[in-house]
Amino acid sequence: WHDKNSTDGIVVISQLLSPVTMVSLNFTFGNDSGYLNDPYRVITFAGSGLPYAEIRPGHRNKEIVYISLTQFFDSVNASLEGSYRFHHDSHGIFSHTAQLTWHQHLGPYLMVEPTFRFYGQSAADFYYPTVPGYFPTDPIPRPAFYSADYRLSELYTLDYGAQLTGVINDHLRVVAGYHRYEMHGLDGTTPSAAYPKANVFTVGLSILW
Repeated sequence: WHDKNSTDGIVVISQLLSPVTMVSLNFTFGNDSGYLNDPYRVITFAGSGLPYAEIRPGHRNKEIVYISLTQFFDSVNASLEGSYRFHHDSHGIFSHTAQLTWHQHLGPYLMVEPTFRFYGQSAADFYYPTVPGYFPTDPIPRPAFYSADYRLSELYTLDYGAQLTGVINDHLRVVAGYHRYEMHGLDGTTPSAAYPKANVFTVGLSILW
């Protein structure tokens, strides 16, 4: 057994700029400590070919700034929501997320919401597809921390699709949606096959109280 502790604090400021415009600003600070490894991830050392458990730092701070703006257009009975998120952590990852969603009402009982999301990040300081320093004669010493988790590499993702919502009454809604998810590596070293792509279909029932 290994302990893991996570603490997050968030400050949110929301402001109506007009009857049809709203802006929101969030700041989050988080701290993780303890066992932060992924027990299902292994890594190979150069010249070895044998799998070893990864070793990540036992401490992580993160800072996140998020801003969103929602504008309602009365002439078409729709709203546009745009957001931007900046993330940094002590593992050396900087990331940027931008998203646009159009909320279009098609009468009182139907709404369609196309959306597009872009995410990009730098690599963690301890990301290695293969760890150097397996042999004592290697010119590069073995690092203290290492992981081959592709999610820690330099990458970007695209996520786009649409959701259809049917309003049955004030408390019940039916939701159906599709979106395409693509992840692409940028370091030129990690195999492209490591990055997933998916077609995601969603069908659900939403109950509001």
